[in-house]
Amino acid sequence: VDGALSQLSVRPGYQFLVDAAGQPVDVREATLFSAYRLWLDGRKAELQTTLDTLKREGGINSVRVLMSLGGEFWEGHGTDPKEPGYFGNLVPFARFLAGNGFYWHLGMFGSVEHFGTGPAVHRGDVVSDHPDIVQRMHQYVNQTVDTLDKEPNIIWQIANEPNHIGFGSDSQGIIDLGIEARRILSLSGWDD
Repeated sequence: VDGALSQLSVRPGYQFLVDAAGQPVDVREATLFSAYRLWLDGRKAELQTTLDTLKREGGINSVRVLMSLGGEFWEGHGTDPKEPGYFGNLVPFARFLAGNGFYWHLGMFGSVEHFGTGPAVHRGDVVSDHPDIVQRMHQYVNQTVDTLDKEPNIIWQIANEPNHIGFGSDSQGIIDLGIEARRILSLSGWDD
């Protein structure tokens, strides 16, 4: 990706992401689930080296980063929306990626533990019957989207493998979170 990154959108019945002119964009993605942890820990040089390598050796122009990573598996690598600097660093991180020619495939929910579920050991449905948790998740989506709604390099994803991180088979809960995100983005002028 040379120059400024264009906001991407989807067209019904079309299998590619398109730029503002409606032209398909070749998005080549690498997964860096805990890259935001590196950023929050001040490990920018390490992150820069990784991005440079991905671009040079793989032609990568998008990184998939999961947010709100919690639980035993992510110990030391996770991110908690309640930690100091979490929301204040979202825009600088997005602009760092964009400045390096990368889209940010942002998975808002990498896990659900930070929203009050406790350890989701068996990763069943620990969300649906808990309106307080659902409310906190909606607040998180609102704050995340409201913080990043002016950044054109974001590829939005609500949840990574939702049935494995505590949503169970509650598709409606994820759909509702997506509708909320889309509503906020549409107020900011984002297309689909």
